[in-house]
Amino acid sequence: MEKKPLFTVIIPAYNVSKYIKDCLLSVFLQDISDEDYEVIIVDDCSTDNTADVIADIISGRSNARLIRHSHNKCLGGARNTAISCAIGKYIIFLDSDDYWQYTNTLSLFKQIIASSDADVIDCNTCYRVQHDSVYKGQFCSDDYTWSIKIREEALKTLGTISVWNGVYKTDLIKSSIIFFVEHARYEDVDWHLRILYHAGTIVKSDFKFYCYRSNPASILNAPTLNLLYDSVKCYRRLLDFAEENIAQSMKDFLAEWLVSNVSQFHFMSRGYKLSGSMKAVKELKASSLLDICTYTTLSPDINISGKQALALRILNYAPVLLLAPLHFAMRLKQIYRSL
Repeated sequence: MEKKPLFTVIIPAYNVSKYIKDCLLSVFLQDISDEDYEVIIVDDCSTDNTADVIADIISGRSNARLIRHSHNKCLGGARNTAISCAIGKYIIFLDSDDYWQYTNTLSLFKQIIASSDADVIDCNTCYRVQHDSVYKGQFCSDDYTWSIKIREEALKTLGTISVWNGVYKTDLIKSSIIFFVEHARYEDVDWHLRILYHAGTIVKSDFKFYCYRSNPASILNAPTLNLLYDSVKCYRRLLDFAEENIAQSMKDFLAEWLVSNVSQFHFMSRGYKLSGSMKAVKELKASSLLDICTYTTLSPDINISGKQALALRILNYAPVLLLAPLHFAMRLKQIYRSL
């Protein structure tokens, strides 16, 4: 019987012909055997030559394959496609315009796994690099720490909620039937929190290995209305999760997280037209996400600050009064610049 790899590296790709080489090099130059990991790249209907660049780079590599979507499904859909055919014991996600800093990234994770048999390894931080940065293939000789945490401890020290900042046991994902929402952005927040909830052994580590490229062409840097609505849908999914039959400690965390993020929603809305912002606020209201009682019902002891309570009340009862002056000021600024 053929040996199964320890890791499956999943890379969703869309129009990243300028960046994909660095991404793949940072994986293929790892200092572990090719038999220890497989690489699944999913081209999500790129309109440039991304797929051709990938095919050229992985040519002759038995541990890498390219899957091409016939319909665009966004990041979540591309990851789901790869998860469904992953055979590695653990899954690691890597975005195609980013890369790993160190050539011994996988071997360091391998050491943690050997000592812990963790369901999830959750790292708290990453490097933020310029979009034109170049992969240098460094070896990590720095000390890093890791420790096993229970779920409540892991949530208290939750860093960046990004799936590329961790390692996940494949059986946990498939047995818990936790897949990504497709055709949407902000698809990884609720996915990551659900994984943490179902995990038995969670390792928290300060291993800083991931290089997040500040790409001006990134979907999160393009303020479309769909992106705004997707953030609302993410809140809805988390509210639905909080209302499931789950531990009270998780309900408490979700209530705190939601009230903090929803009360900051008006700042997210500033870059959009008033009509779009109003529609998004109405969607929040229709989901009971602007009602303080929603959170106190989930967690009676939740501590809502005065500023958060005020923001929620303004969003709930007078969103126009909140957003109209902001858009009016932005319009004046545009007129001033055009003079």
